[in-house]
Amino acid sequence: MPNEVEIKDVQLVQIDGRIIPAKFHIWDADPDDPEMIKLALVFSDRELTKTDTDYFAALRSIRRELEDEGIRVNCYGASKNVYPSNMSLVMGAGVKAFKLVIGERAKIDNLVSLFDSGPDVILSIVEEQDAFFELWTKSVSSKPWG
Repeated sequence: MPNEVEIKDVQLVQIDGRIIPAKFHIWDADPDDPEMIKLALVFSDRELTKTDTDYFAALRSIRRELEDEGIRVNCYGASKNVYPSNMSLVMGAGVKAFKLVIGERAKIDNLVSLFDSGPDVILSIVEEQDAFFELWTKSVSSKPWG
């Protein structure tokens, strides 16, 4: 059925290390604007909801709100070394992204779902993720393909 909500468990990590259980509510189309996706983060007695052209952008908006409170989202989409490709953003609304390694091109084996988590997630703020991506881009830009 189109536009059903998918719900995924996630943990929020406070600056003091305490864990807050939360849930992502994920729509492949915003009911009010089918050209946009909709993402909500529900925890405690709060709900942060964003609509955007892709999931990565919506997740970043939610993360920015939480950063001021010292809260990090424990999922791949918020990991310092994870970033979507342009193709992922266009074709899959950014639901998948690559775990990146400095000096190495992105590999299909390193493709992860934004809303999944694992022991290799590196908690970060948006600026740290952007800085890592810029560093990674420079590290591979002078390398020939292959």
